[in-house]
Amino acid sequence: YKKAITGGYPNSDDAREQNIIWGWNRLATIVQRYPQYLDFFFEARYNAAQALFDYGRTQKKQDDIVMAKKYLLITHKLYPSLGAPESPEWRQKYDELLADVQKALGEKPPYGLPQEDEKQAETARR
Repeated sequence: YKKAITGGYPNSDDAREQNIIWGWNRLATIVQRYPQYLDFFFEARYNAAQALFDYGRTQKKQDDIVMAKKYLLITHKLYPSLGAPESPEWRQKYDELLADVQKALGEKPPYGLPQEDEKQAETARR
């Protein structure tokens, strides 16, 4: 799970020894700058959060589950529409994964993405 997030195989020919195989974090960082690849950004952030959540559950590491929650909420805070209307499926995926994370953390309902952020974003656009 951790390799999926961070990547692997450091390049010994590179002074910084950056990984030859990129992980979800590196992919998200690279594509975030390009609006035409924003869908890949949402996919990379989602998959990083999913990997953290899965790792946290299988290894019984609460910190990784908490980090998965942070990934989802930070991405939503930066991009309240989560790619909609071009890619409306991301909001539902983020919402469902966040609900699973919140349940695993023993939080009380309501589960999922905050609704007030979406309303504020819509008001600001007008």
